[in-house]
Amino acid sequence: MMRLLLCHITLMLAAAACTPAASRHGAAPAPQGAAEESVPLPAVPGELTDPAARADWLCAHFWDSLDMADRSRSLDTAYMEQSFANFASVLPLASSDKSRMRAVEAVMSRAESAGADVRDRLLEIAQLYLYEPESPVYDENLYAFFARYAAEHVPDRAVAARAALDDIARNAPGTRAPDIRLLRPDGSTVHLLRGASRQAGIILFFYEPGCERCAAAKRLLAGDAVVSRAVADGALRVVMVCLDADTHRRAWLRDAESLPPGWETGLDAYGEADDGYTVRATPSLYLLHPDGTVILKDAPAPLLLQMLGSR
Repeated sequence: MMRLLLCHITLMLAAAACTPAASRHGAAPAPQGAAEESVPLPAVPGELTDPAARADWLCAHFWDSLDMADRSRSLDTAYMEQSFANFASVLPLASSDKSRMRAVEAVMSRAESAGADVRDRLLEIAQLYLYEPESPVYDENLYAFFARYAAEHVPDRAVAARAALDDIARNAPGTRAPDIRLLRPDGSTVHLLRGASRQAGIILFFYEPGCERCAAAKRLLAGDAVVSRAVADGALRVVMVCLDADTHRRAWLRDAESLPPGWETGLDAYGEADDGYTVRATPSLYLLHPDGTVILKDAPAPLLLQMLGSR
């Protein structure tokens, strides 16, 4: 349903650009049944013809039809979670971070006016959907807009919100990745970046032995032809970093015996990976430029493969 809704929204925003002026009467109706259990999409004014302007308007007015004071809706878990999931699919379409922040402020102000319980429930849903690593729509950059609102306007949530903002800013794409020491299976110590080839990008794969999701991500990467070819050609390094050295040392050594060809592994024996990188759940995948710049942070394997041109 989410994918169908996003497709409908995208078509709706583009429709004005190819529709005769005389026939523009706002947005096309939503697919039948799509909005029964969530906030219906508002009709974008027909006079807005620029797709970016239409997207900004839709984000800012997404929640207009919901009376937040109606707690049978605003505190209805299923209704609000589905509505929020739809909103989260629309928000990236806005033309700028400024527009996204305005849209978040608009809905949070309306929730605040309805009562602290409504406001807090919406913030909790935002955290659940956008800041929990296992969420299918996990996006810490979108969550940052809600955390910023909480840090500035909700005193009893400000400390946690600021901590989340610090966590989001850490290892952000475009920043320099920390160089860390790792223990090799032969007992030697290696630096992740120091002395590394400046021609090879790095997939940094934080994991824990026995983690099924880690094993699934490893299989996905190991079975990808683009990754395998890049590793063989020296254009890419895949470095698996085992966390929690005290607990997993023996299991890590066993795992090291079955690495895919050309992959590397290291144990976070010095605690530098835990100190230097944000790892909120395993697996946690980073993509680093050959110069050590973060390209992707804590990305799911399919997105990383897409970035590499595999999909």
